[in-house]
Amino acid sequence: MFRLLRFLPSRWWRPSAWKTWASYIHWRLETYGTYDAGGRMNWNSFRMLLRQFPSYLRWLKEIDHRRGLAPIPHF
Repeated sequence: MFRLLRFLPSRWWRPSAWKTWASYIHWRLETYGTYDAGGRMNWNSFRMLLRQFPSYLRWLKEIDHRRGLAPIPHF
């Protein structure tokens, strides 16, 4: 879960950074289809997005590993 901290605003003390971050998250959710044409949340799509979350975290871990930011996983 700590991998997701990189997506928080780097200047967390500025309200404008949080406003920009919120608009980015809103845009991201729109691209995943969680909002319908009227701007309302499509909860079925949101639940599907949450189900894909563990695989997204694995993908981030693999990308970090390939960039040299994370140690080689030992299982």
